[in-house]
Amino acid sequence: MPAEVFGRLERAVNDADADLVAELVECHWSYLIRTDAALLVQAVRSVPQDLLPQHPGVALVQELFAPIRPVIIERDAPLLEQATRTYADLPDPRARVGVGLASMLALTRRGRFTEAATFGRGLVQLGLDLLDPGYADGSSVPALELHTGIAHLMSADFTAAERHLSAAYRDLSPFSNHALDAAGKLAFLHALRGESHLATIWLARASSRQPDSKDWWLSSTERQSIAAAHMLVAIDQLNWADYHQHNLTEDMAVPSENWMYVVYARARAGLFLGNQRILIDELHDLRDQVPLIFSRDSLPSMLLDTSELDLLVRLGDLDAAAAIAERLGDHPLERIAAARYQLIIGNPQEAARIADESRWPVRISRRVRLNLLILGVTADLALRLNSDDRVRLLRQAAVETANEVEPWLFTLAVNDPATIQLLGRHAPETQPLLAKLKEIDPPRPFQLSRPTAPLTPREQVLLNRIAGPGSLDDIAADLHVSPATVRNQRKSLYRKLGATSRGHAVEIGIRNGLMSTDPPSGR
Repeated sequence: MPAEVFGRLERAVNDADADLVAELVECHWSYLIRTDAALLVQAVRSVPQDLLPQHPGVALVQELFAPIRPVIIERDAPLLEQATRTYADLPDPRARVGVGLASMLALTRRGRFTEAATFGRGLVQLGLDLLDPGYADGSSVPALELHTGIAHLMSADFTAAERHLSAAYRDLSPFSNHALDAAGKLAFLHALRGESHLATIWLARASSRQPDSKDWWLSSTERQSIAAAHMLVAIDQLNWADYHQHNLTEDMAVPSENWMYVVYARARAGLFLGNQRILIDELHDLRDQVPLIFSRDSLPSMLLDTSELDLLVRLGDLDAAAAIAERLGDHPLERIAAARYQLIIGNPQEAARIADESRWPVRISRRVRLNLLILGVTADLALRLNSDDRVRLLRQAAVETANEVEPWLFTLAVNDPATIQLLGRHAPETQPLLAKLKEIDPPRPFQLSRPTAPLTPREQVLLNRIAGPGSLDDIAADLHVSPATVRNQRKSLYRKLGATSRGHAVEIGIRNGLMSTDPPSGR
């Protein structure tokens, strides 16, 4: 019983019975850390160093009270390896779960997220098999599910993360923070994927848990993922008042993976707010403070690399952007940033290859699909192709946006306006969304359009008319001029646009925002 544990541990510490202290810590630390952290700290500090090889879990629990520093990680590396090898042989099932959980958290703190996630899956099953559902503290299985979900999230395995975090939320636990943290991480996960309605549901669930979650000493840190989810939902809607309401102040910053969520949300907003250099410095500061969590192919690395790449592109610092682009992997989040970068540097062939549907993973979110579809259309435009595939991709993009408006404003606002005009022409389902975007009129972070010589009003009319199906004779008749006059105006129009054909002129007109969004009429 927990009361018995407190009494036994206090007596063992007072009696300097280090072996008993170590055994009790290994069995019950995950309960003690949420109920009497001061007693737990006193207990782990009372275990002498020469006893830690027999009880490596105690050293790993000690780590939880220290910053994530390489010197600590290096010191405890042999003890972690020993713990992961021997935890399953411990005679007490609670010790197996306790040492296993401490080992999983230690792997996570070292940035070994994929290893931690695999280890956690086995631990969850072990906890279900070994622990009586009526076990007095009732916290072990929810804790295993929660931290396994976090490990999956940090390794960018969103499907598995959602499964384990949902289980942690549902499992009965004496600690509201288990459900609060799980709900906050799920809200961030869905906001990251562009699923604003689901993110909002999980934010409401997190809010319902907060009144009961005030005493946990890491509450402010865990709330950072909740704040970041609120910020991302607001950014999707380009709702800056709501964004600033949830943007955490500097005194909340604690160097941890949770602060990474907030930094990422700030970087997304920075594409519009004009503080790119400040945010790039903030990204670098976070890397310097907790370097271990930025392991290769991890979510922290993906989020910060793609954010910094976009911010550098926004600033026009393409040399610095190139260094980051070279290290991007093949994760869908990285593909979006990579394709956009390739378009910016004038390599639409590579952008088209990256965005090609045939290379999409089996499981991608709606946000990723929408981004890749639109980037594919932009690459198609840049390649000056007259492609039926372009219209097909635009219509697919319309399907992604037809049922919702506000959650997609950010995604469209960061793309080339020429592509957005095409969307309006060929996917009328998106008109409410485009009307809302025009009403907000945000700055364009990624402007691929090129300036052209100003057109006369007659040339402007002609440009819109040649986008339609009519012949030059038809256009001349509609405009009440001779065909020769239309041909001369067309020659002047081509010269100003740098176009070589009718289709090329239309594409350049679209790219430079010279086309009407209304479908051209024929005779």
